[in-house]
Amino acid sequence: MVERFRDEIGDWRLCLLTPFGARVHAPWALALGARLRAATGQEAHAIWGDDGIALHLPDADEAPGAELALIEPDELEELVLGELGGTALFGARFRENAAPAAAPRSGSSACAPPRCSRSPAGSAPSR
Repeated sequence: MVERFRDEIGDWRLCLLTPFGARVHAPWALALGARLRAATGQEAHAIWGDDGIALHLPDADEAPGAELALIEPDELEELVLGELGGTALFGARFRENAAPAAAPRSGSSACAPPRCSRSPAGSAPSR
């Protein structure tokens, strides 16, 4: 279902409500933002979740049509990769974010929990 309405401050909102979940909605929202920018020159602020996608169109004089949301699979892939900066950049960012943080050397106190001179209740700490 597609809904278009003005929000409480008068900006247009375009909402797509679907049962597909956030894994589908996230790339779809990226593609919608790119498509809207290409068609109108306006920047759309998109949020997504498990229930759908909401686009905030702060500078729009009129709401885009529902046909904006219908994207062919080949175009979708092209738009999403374009938004992510291409496959090489996406792969590098993914690996960087997926890699575990560098662990400190053994014996380092960088990860040691802080020691308190008092317990939360005010009694002496037990040892």
